[in-house]
Amino acid sequence: MIFFQKKSKAPANLMLAYFLFAMGIVMFMLYVIYTGLVARVPWLYRLPSPLYYGMFPAAYLYAVMMVYDRQKFPARYLWHFLPVLLHLLEMMPYYLT
Repeated sequence: MIFFQKKSKAPANLMLAYFLFAMGIVMFMLYVIYTGLVARVPWLYRLPSPLYYGMFPAAYLYAVMMVYDRQKFPARYLWHFLPVLLHLLEMMPYYLT
């Protein structure tokens, strides 16, 4: 089980939780788009877009940490989150309006 391990894999579990949360947001947004509710709440369309860019690096880092049995977050893999930061900077004027 993921939560009852002797070794602490807290960073890996956080990556898995982030990926699952982002997938839930993706499914919710697909529901909003397909049902036509996006016309009532158009500001919601672009709101979770940085989460989209971050869910695949999080899944990759979770897999790397599980396969190589790492206890700490590998710092050299932080460059995978560069698209998330760039997109967040691009969308910042939208979020601040």
